[in-house]
Amino acid sequence: MAYYDRYRGSRRRKRNRIKIVLLILLLLVVIGLAALFFLQDAVVFTSNGFHLPFGSRQEDVSEDPPLDPDDIQLEIEAPQPGANDPLQPQQPEVSPPAPLPEPQPVELPQTAALRVTPQELLTDRADVLRRISQGGYSQLAVQVKTPDGLSMINDGLVKDGVSADSEAFLEELAGADLPKIAVISALRDNIRPRTGYRSSALHTNSGATWLDREYISWFDPAGKDTLECLVAMIEACEAAGFEQVVLENFHYPNAGKLELIDYSDTPSRQSALTELARQLRESVDVPLGLILTEAAASDLLDSTSGQDVAELAQYFDILYLPASDFTADLSAVEGAVEDTECRVGLLLNEAVLPPVGSTTDYIVRP
Repeated sequence: MAYYDRYRGSRRRKRNRIKIVLLILLLLVVIGLAALFFLQDAVVFTSNGFHLPFGSRQEDVSEDPPLDPDDIQLEIEAPQPGANDPLQPQQPEVSPPAPLPEPQPVELPQTAALRVTPQELLTDRADVLRRISQGGYSQLAVQVKTPDGLSMINDGLVKDGVSADSEAFLEELAGADLPKIAVISALRDNIRPRTGYRSSALHTNSGATWLDREYISWFDPAGKDTLECLVAMIEACEAAGFEQVVLENFHYPNAGKLELIDYSDTPSRQSALTELARQLRESVDVPLGLILTEAAASDLLDSTSGQDVAELAQYFDILYLPASDFTADLSAVEGAVEDTECRVGLLLNEAVLPPVGSTTDYIVRP
């Protein structure tokens, strides 16, 4: 039997050749990857590609062009005189001058007033202002309402209680260009308790209006109209330009035939007077001063007049102690008011200059 090779055709041979070529290419790729893996630390990358450090040594070529010596410019700065310059004479170091301490504000008394009568202001206002300037005062204190009941300002209550010089007084007052303090007799009034407000006066046991040694009537601090009359006068003073109102005779009588006064409706004079002060403080806005009796100033409690310093200090801005000069001891009263916002000042009986540096408030009555 004859054997022969089966014809496989040219297409099969072509496929075999393609497979061989692909195998060769795959082998080359594998070899290349293996070489790159093992030689990656030795590959040199440049802007022109990468190469292996085999063969002839290549000189490093910088991408920047070589510098031309003519293009180099040298700038030499002249040495400045100073501590590091050996050619300059050394100057000793001078420390900057210490800053001057800031001036501390000088504390001045809030009240430093000369007290005058309305007649003095009406007679010669220029002389009053001269005395204030020469005496080192900064305020003018005027007795606006005296114990006789006449007021230099119309409070709108009693027609007979206004002085005929009221309008002239207000004109002179307006011409005094400085802070003003009004002093008024608060409860000792010889007109209102006798006329329009008799029910608010102090009475005897028989029902008659009680009069002191000078035959002057007094308001009862617990009287139903007493507060109204005081508020009206204080508000009139504030409207006239006064910046502080000082109450004089704000207490029960402490001289005269006191045993004749009917106190049957007044269990406690201290409580009644303190309650009037509280109501007054709630009714007005102007700063209030109070002149203490001599007994209250020394003992802090005057049971006869009803003044209790510690209680009244809650409702007044300043308490004035009557004294002859600045040597008066204020420590007791200052201790009694230390828990309040009240200050302590002096009501002096003669013109005296305050000690240097004194900050004590004072009103001087020549």
